[in-house]
Amino acid sequence: MQSFQASGVTAQGPKNYVFVDEHNRHKRLKVMRACEGCRRRKIKCDAATTNSWPCAACKRLKLTCIPPVGGLEGDLSDINTNDEAFVSQSSGTPIEQYPAEQFQYLHSYESQSDLDQSFSQYDVQNSQNLYSQQSFQYAQLHHDHAHTVAPQPAVYPQHRYQSFDSVNGNLAPHSVGSPHSIESITAEELAENLGDLRIADSGVAPYIRQQNGSQKEAPAPIIEDEEDLPAFPTAAGSQIRIPPALMPPNEEASRAFQDFFRHVHPYVPVLCRSHFYHLWQTDRETISPLLLEAVLACAGQVSDDPAGGSQWLALANRHEENFVDTPRLSTVQALLLLLKAREKTPKRGYYYRSWVTVKKIIGMAKDLDLHEHYDLHESGGQCDSTAVECLSKTRVWQLAMMVELMVGGPQGRSDYGVDIDTVDISTCPPNSDIDDYEKTVSRQFAYWVRNVRNIRGMTETYHKLKRKNKDWASDPKFVAYNEDFRKWPGDVPKDLRVPIPSDGTLPDLPSHYLANMHCHYQLGIVMLYKPQLNASKDFTTEKLKQIMSLCYNSAKQVCIYQEATLEKYDVLGLACMQRGLSFPIYAILSCVMIHLVCLDL
Repeated sequence: MQSFQASGVTAQGPKNYVFVDEHNRHKRLKVMRACEGCRRRKIKCDAATTNSWPCAACKRLKLTCIPPVGGLEGDLSDINTNDEAFVSQSSGTPIEQYPAEQFQYLHSYESQSDLDQSFSQYDVQNSQNLYSQQSFQYAQLHHDHAHTVAPQPAVYPQHRYQSFDSVNGNLAPHSVGSPHSIESITAEELAENLGDLRIADSGVAPYIRQQNGSQKEAPAPIIEDEEDLPAFPTAAGSQIRIPPALMPPNEEASRAFQDFFRHVHPYVPVLCRSHFYHLWQTDRETISPLLLEAVLACAGQVSDDPAGGSQWLALANRHEENFVDTPRLSTVQALLLLLKAREKTPKRGYYYRSWVTVKKIIGMAKDLDLHEHYDLHESGGQCDSTAVECLSKTRVWQLAMMVELMVGGPQGRSDYGVDIDTVDISTCPPNSDIDDYEKTVSRQFAYWVRNVRNIRGMTETYHKLKRKNKDWASDPKFVAYNEDFRKWPGDVPKDLRVPIPSDGTLPDLPSHYLANMHCHYQLGIVMLYKPQLNASKDFTTEKLKQIMSLCYNSAKQVCIYQEATLEKYDVLGLACMQRGLSFPIYAILSCVMIHLVCLDL
């Protein structure tokens, strides 16, 4: 569209019209009523309807409100229309003055500047090797939170990704022309354009959370199609068994178990591999039918035969209610695996169903005294379980905390049932040395559990503060988690790190598990600092620039890890993550606002 403007008009002159269709100029013309500041920021201007100036947005941002160039009706005597005043206080350089290539979407993401300097004051053995090959900047934060040290600006190769300059508050390298004021836009205004896809500062996702309150009661559920399953005894008193017609041959079962322990077990390590194989080969009748169905369902979802996995999941769904007659460790293990299997084939009401399953898992786990298992060993006592059962109890309770957070957090849940102080976060829990494989699994899973524990503590603090303090993001109790998150990378051993090359290439991933674990950590950083970023409207202070740099660096790392996972492992690598493909979608949406803000700077 082209605009027509009479030359030499004043604020009291004719209105500024825009042709709706330049080829049919006889059609109705649209009056442009948004002020200059709102038009530049591309936000709704309330003055367009109220016809009063200055508008609410400019009042909130303490900017000079400039009406449309063509003028509007009403009293404009109190509005400063001087061009020089507008340039000094406006949203910055018009987009036409920037090189066009700066506003193109790039196919890949550049790594970030070095992290080493940020931990130079942190006394950790071999801390100088921490992320030594990574190229992003991570600011040193002091525990007393009295003041912070601004990080040095990160430099990125121009061909992949630009950096947020924490010193000047702009994207670097800077374009020629006047600097673009970061007062021109707020994260809140940009996030409003995302609608239901916006991830709130609290981590709540509107597209996931079921809004209650004024909503009417949902209609009656719909009967969904089920897989065709062979008939099996359902008479009262008959023991539940897997129909012989469905039992896979040994060779097929072996491939399924290999897929399960390669792709699923690292994320849901509720079984002992050697013990499971031993039972399958010697006494498979003692394996819980529900647990075996859950294992085969998960294996099918990550194999070349997802239809077979869906059939096993349908069979497990039919049997599930029969196994809640009494608490069983095998049933809790099966429910955790079924929660994982349903990620790829979600039913109607998937998110709420998942929460109901989580509460069922925690309730049965507490009936088995799993919440006291850690304290029992810490006090020097010995549980009556076998070594395999003892290790399984530790991991089940760790995973219960994890799924409760990852399922309930995006829904805005606060009624958590797992006390984080009852979760073992050591790298060598009791009986984890059954064999080298289980020792390795326990060790790498512990670091993910530690990160989840930090996020869980941060979430609990938010729920406690939000009722009493509207400025909860700047509360010292919430800001104190900055230190906990800063320590996590220093605790991760070198073989579990995923360095990001400084030459702009994607990192070489040892496994999709490690990539997803580090992606979850960077998502936690965004969730921690984003509300602190929005807590103040003043984007000119050094502290705010530092927080912006931290958020932007982590947001880019989320993209890098997900892109590398997709390139090496295809969609399977992303779908194996806890919560399946819902996790990368949620992570990207959480980072979108950060990218939008930086694009506008």
